[in-house]
Amino acid sequence: MPRKKTAQPAPEPTDAEVAALQAEARKLAEVGDVATHFKLRDAAQSPDSPYARRAALEDEKRAAKAEVERVAALIEETDREVMALMEASGVASVKTKDYSLTLDRKLWASAGEGAPAALHDLGLDELVKPESVNAQTITAYVRELERQAEKEGVELSDLLPPELAPHVKVSEVFKVAVRKA
Repeated sequence: MPRKKTAQPAPEPTDAEVAALQAEARKLAEVGDVATHFKLRDAAQSPDSPYARRAALEDEKRAAKAEVERVAALIEETDREVMALMEASGVASVKTKDYSLTLDRKLWASAGEGAPAALHDLGLDELVKPESVNAQTITAYVRELERQAEKEGVELSDLLPPELAPHVKVSEVFKVAVRKA
């Protein structure tokens, strides 16, 4: 795939150039007439002006943002392929020349409408704020239950209180974590 040509950064002005432009701007500001307006407008049109440099930098920033978005989409697409290959081969980690790719699993929980009352009934008031449940707090609670379930050799659903289960949505999110080797 051919590489996109990126805009070259505008040359940095010297301190003397900046000082001269600032002095000119102060003089123009003191005059405050129509001629000032036209002098500033004409100065803005000069390709060497700070205005033109700023505009060029904006173009460069937008091009870089578009490139980052393009690469992020390619990474997302490739991650789906990598996860499928890792799952099919039964491996959780693969090393390339420069990187280590790991299948990263996160467990998340969110509380539904009846969760505050159910948690209160279970004596888990520390998880409840006034009539709401913090998502990070309920997630931490469910992750702790999962660790306990793994130690006991049972399923998470066996330890999640039945009064709470209908009010908590538990989901797993998988992604490919990449580290420089």
